[in-house]
Amino acid sequence: MMPLRKEPVNACPTCQAQALMRPGRLDRIIYVPLPDAPTRQEIFCTPVPQHACSPNVSIEDLVTRTGKYSGAEVSQVSVD
Repeated sequence: MMPLRKEPVNACPTCQAQALMRPGRLDRIIYVPLPDAPTRQEIFCTPVPQHACSPNVSIEDLVTRTGKYSGAEVSQVSVD
């Protein structure tokens, strides 16, 4: 078993982003906006074969509660 190192851990997201933004790392930066309400509803209504949705779940309520969620997060909510 390796001993624990007593070095500080850099958990600063901006520092990690700066490392990714160095020349030669990324060719283009593409901004993907958060999904709007109709898009979130479409994501929630996409059938997931392994998971059945309870009849007492309100899709409209989920759409309003996930206003600042990314498409991946909305998809994860529909799986959970």
